[in-house]
Amino acid sequence: MFQEIFQNRNTYKTLATVPGVLFVLLSVLIYVKSETALLFNESVLAYTQEFFPSQFPDFWRLVTTFGSFAVVSFATIVTAVYQWYVKKNHREATAYLVAMFGGLILVYAIKVGTGLPRPTSLLSIEETMSFPSGHTALTGIYAFISGYFIIKDKSKRHKYIVLLLSFIAVFLISFSRLVLHEHWVLDVVGGILLSVSWSSIIVLGLTSKKVTKYLRV
Repeated sequence: MFQEIFQNRNTYKTLATVPGVLFVLLSVLIYVKSETALLFNESVLAYTQEFFPSQFPDFWRLVTTFGSFAVVSFATIVTAVYQWYVKKNHREATAYLVAMFGGLILVYAIKVGTGLPRPTSLLSIEETMSFPSGHTALTGIYAFISGYFIIKDKSKRHKYIVLLLSFIAVFLISFSRLVLHEHWVLDVVGGILLSVSWSSIIVLGLTSKKVTKYLRV
């Protein structure tokens, strides 16, 4: 039943639309500097600074490294090359590249557009704008696209264990952005919403008849 749900195009239409609308609304709140949104960000930041002031910073910096642009881009390119030349699966290779680098353009365009500064913290080392979290969005995109292909492939064993581990990895990377005070909590929420919506759009495009025609395996 789980597999049938995530092979249904209507599922991805919903996942593209609902998180997409929520992301747009959240982006508007950030852009207009909504007092409620800013106070919520400040409250959660104060909580994380109180309970995670400097605990295991080296561990969290290691975790957050796996969500960096360099690491996720490298993983994407390696996966795409493997799918294209080894598996001869041009659709999967194209999906990874379009999803990741299209998502990257979206993330940085929205960062510039919203112009939200990052939290001020001794642990913070990033210099770009804050909203949305690029680490969260990019790892979410990679995990979502990978999850789609894993679910679709009936021959893969232990697929749900792999999906669970992917979810845990995205959660830890997202959480590390808060613990290291690199992002506000709404940046992370925005990254999750963007990754789900954008990845679902990619899946819908990938499963359309026109794309299937030009990108046959």
